[in-house]
Amino acid sequence: RKGRRKSIVSTLKKIRKKKKKAKPYVTPQELAPLTPRPIPSAEPTHTFSSLPCPSPSPPSSPQQHAANVTIQRVLTANPLLEAFGNAQTRHNANSSRFSKYTCLQFHVELCQIIPKCTLVGSVCETYLLHKSRVCGGKHHQQRGERNFHVFYYLLAGGAVKGKEAGDYKYVGVPCTNVIEGMSDAEHWEEILGVLDIFNFQAEHVQELVDALTIILQWGNLEWDGKGHDEDGSTIVTPAELTVLSELMRLPE
Repeated sequence: RKGRRKSIVSTLKKIRKKKKKAKPYVTPQELAPLTPRPIPSAEPTHTFSSLPCPSPSPPSSPQQHAANVTIQRVLTANPLLEAFGNAQTRHNANSSRFSKYTCLQFHVELCQIIPKCTLVGSVCETYLLHKSRVCGGKHHQQRGERNFHVFYYLLAGGAVKGKEAGDYKYVGVPCTNVIEGMSDAEHWEEILGVLDIFNFQAEHVQELVDALTIILQWGNLEWDGKGHDEDGSTIVTPAELTVLSELMRLPE
């Protein structure tokens, strides 16, 4: 222990002697070599001088309006697709019966160090629909089940004059007319608003209504065997066929 104490004491003495020998201040001559050199101005490592870059300027009002309309269309497209692809099941009142792949489109400006991206549109490249729900399985006859929402929205909104859901076998009397806090009629008004955002004209909306009505009317046809012909069949509801022919603008 005495040996350790002596070594520690000797070390402390050496440190104190060095502090005494050190100069109390640094002379200007000694400080000059230590003065830091000025830092050169930072320059971007990547330049885009070869690209045609317009002078930066705030977007004009027409450009800003077009961008806002595009964003609004992209956001409102999803509820429209869900109206055609969602249906009520026993487990979920707004169950997705479809799948889609949507590709967002951006305009990229490389005139700056950090590229600027602007949303300019979207494309729904794939839309897979559970088609058997329309005409197979009689989903509307099962408790707590409905066909695709758009059929009920269409009829509740009065788009087909003189017709109700109970007049079509593909939908029947619905178990409910409220989905996610909104009635079917209110949902139809929402769809019309979305179509207006996409600049659908009145004639285009009417064509959509006619197409949906034709699908519903087709389900009212009843078929029966044609005598001894096993491969043949005949329609036993001629009145329903007449209505369908008028909707399709085709002779019976």
